[in-house]
Amino acid sequence: MVVWAAGTSACFAAPVANDIVRVNSKVFDVEYRVNERALPLASVRFWYTLDKGDTWQLYGQDDDRQSPIQFNAPEEGLYGFYFVAGNSAGLSGAPPQAGTDAQRWAYVDYKPPIVQLHKPKVDPRSATGNTIAVRWSAIDAHLPTRPISLSFRTAPEGSWNPIAGNLANTGRYDWKVKDALDGKIVLRISVIDQGGNRVEAATSFDLPSRLQLELDDALPPNGDLSNSASDARADAGSKDRARMLYQAATQHRDRGENELAMARLRDALKADPTLSIALVDLASLLHNQGHFPAALEAYQLSLRQNPKLRSGLEGSARVAIAQRQYGLASDFLRRILDEDPKDAATWMNLGDVSIYQGDELTARDYYQKATSVEPNNSEVIARARLRLANLPALRGRAARK
Repeated sequence: MVVWAAGTSACFAAPVANDIVRVNSKVFDVEYRVNERALPLASVRFWYTLDKGDTWQLYGQDDDRQSPIQFNAPEEGLYGFYFVAGNSAGLSGAPPQAGTDAQRWAYVDYKPPIVQLHKPKVDPRSATGNTIAVRWSAIDAHLPTRPISLSFRTAPEGSWNPIAGNLANTGRYDWKVKDALDGKIVLRISVIDQGGNRVEAATSFDLPSRLQLELDDALPPNGDLSNSASDARADAGSKDRARMLYQAATQHRDRGENELAMARLRDALKADPTLSIALVDLASLLHNQGHFPAALEAYQLSLRQNPKLRSGLEGSARVAIAQRQYGLASDFLRRILDEDPKDAATWMNLGDVSIYQGDELTARDYYQKATSVEPNNSEVIARARLRLANLPALRGRAARK
C-alpha cells in the first residue's frame, strides 16, 4: 500500500477534504514528492498524528532521502502525516504543532472483522411463514456505519443474488422471501471495515414451506384413506413407483435436503396413498420445521390407515406436547399401552407428560412403573430412575417453560 504526500518546492500541500486512503496493512509505504528545483535534499523528517492534529509524533527521518519511506503503524486508527524536507536553502517549514493540518490522511485497519452467521430460522411472528430471521455477529473496532451486505444463491454453483446492502451492524435482518423461492438456500454475509478488509461467512439451509402448508396436493380428496378407496387407486405399478419415490425421499432426508425429501414423499403418496411410512416421515419433517397442525394431520391420516401404528401414535404425542396439548398427548400414549402394557419407554413418556402438567405424584407413579414393567430394558430403567431422583428439579424446569 502506498500513501502519497505531494507538494511544490520542498513544501507539502494539505490534503483535499475527505481524501483518506484506506490501508489494511500494518506496514506500508508513504510516498513523498518534491519539486526537482529543491534537489538535492539534505534531510526528510516525517511526523504522524493519531488525534487529528492535536498532537504530533516524530516518526523519524528518511536516511536515503528518496521516496518512499516505510511506515510501521503502532496501532489502528486515522493517521495524519506531515513531512519537513531540507536542502541547502533551509527547511521547507516548521515542524507540525498542535492544530497543524496533515498533508495526507490514511485510515489504518489491518485486523479483519470477526464474523459469524447464525443458522436462519422462520420468524415465528410471520403469519405467512415467508419471513426468515437472519442473525449474525460481526466484531471489529473500526466498522463503518453500514458495513453489512446480505446475499443468497439457490445452488452451490449458482450466482449470488442481493438481499440487502449497506446495513447497520445490528445483528439482525428479517428477510421477506419471494413466494417463488424454495428449496436449499445458501445465505452469505459480507462485512467490510474501514481499512477495506472484507470478510464473508455463509451457511446453507432448507427454506421452509409456508406455515399454511396443506396436504391436499399430497393426499386423496377429503383425506379419504379407507382401504377400499385407496387400494382401488394404487395398482401394483403405482405402489412400485411409490416405493422408489420413498427411497429417494429417504436419501434426500439423510443428506439434509428436507424440502426435496418432502416433495418426494408427497409424490409417493400420490402414487400410493396407503404408504403409511411415507405419511409418518412427512409428518416428522413437518414437525421438525415447526408446522405442527400439518404434522398432526399427517400423523392422524396414518392412524386412519392403521389405528395401532406405533410411529403414528408416538409422533402424534410429540406434536401434541409441542403444542402443550398434554391431555391429547396422554391419550395417544395410552393407546400404545393398550397394545403393550409393558412398554417401559411409553410409561416414562407418560411420566414426562405428567411433569409438564405439574402433577408430580402421578409422574412418580409412571416413572416407577417404567423401572419395573420391562426388566431387561436397562437403558429406560436408568433414565426413569434418574428422573425419580430429580423430580423437584424436573418440576421446576417444566414450570418455567
